[in-house]
Amino acid sequence: PTRAVTFTTDGYLLIGGNDQGRLCVWDCSLTEQSSGGGRTSTLAAPALAHHVASAHNTDTAWILQAMAIDAQRFATLGANHTICIWNVQQMHQAMHTFQSNQSLWSLNLFLPDKSPSTPTPLAPRLVAGSDNGWLEVFSLENK
Repeated sequence: PTRAVTFTTDGYLLIGGNDQGRLCVWDCSLTEQSSGGGRTSTLAAPALAHHVASAHNTDTAWILQAMAIDAQRFATLGANHTICIWNVQQMHQAMHTFQSNQSLWSLNLFLPDKSPSTPTPLAPRLVAGSDNGWLEVFSLENK
């Protein structure tokens, strides 16, 4: 089954990961169609843009969760104790891989407020929850 799904932050790409470790990126761009003199937007049928057969470097690494970082990057959480950072423009391999000693089951993203009023901007980061109740934090700075 497909366990992990997310849209990129601009909504144009849909990412899906399954129990066989396959990662697919679908193009869900809007198309404009004319309807009775007015213009309406309808979703086009998604087109497969990228496919990675073993996204977490093993055929048995389930992809448990996917999370968009921005319009070009996203993270996947694998059952093999890894979090991979991907760029949709370079899908031949992950940009970066975080390794954990724990079985990770959940993932969340923190993106800092970049407004001038923020005194000390924090680095973007991921947090993962493990099966023993621990949380692990991974910095996305320079990733």
